[in-house]
Amino acid sequence: MMNRKSAFKITRWEEVENDHWEGGKLTRTLATKEFTGEFEGTAVLEAIMLRLSGEDGVMSYVGVERIQCTIEGREGTFILTHHAEARHDGRQATWKILPGSGTGGLTGIHGSGSITPNHDFILTYAFDEQ
Repeated sequence: MMNRKSAFKITRWEEVENDHWEGGKLTRTLATKEFTGEFEGTAVLEAIMLRLSGEDGVMSYVGVERIQCTIEGREGTFILTHHAEARHDGRQATWKILPGSGTGGLTGIHGSGSITPNHDFILTYAFDEQ
């Protein structure tokens, strides 16, 4: 597996709150991003985000992100799935490349992602042998 690190900035953030949800805040969120660094590109994320009422700080989100980028001179797209949970006492998150989602030069990509404490994105990936 290879690792590539890129900074990212969120270029758009839109939340639509579910007015029928009780016991916290449930939103549908659309975000766009730009990646710069060891891989370059853009992304569109659609996510469902939940913050429960109360002092425990319980939060969760799931999302699907389409990343269009260039890695090792290979251009294409892939889908990254997100799942994260948080409480006042800790956080856990997973970002996985959806198998079979790679297009163009990124066909056959698989792997995962992580975010560093400095808010850089690390893509850990390989390509299927062809």
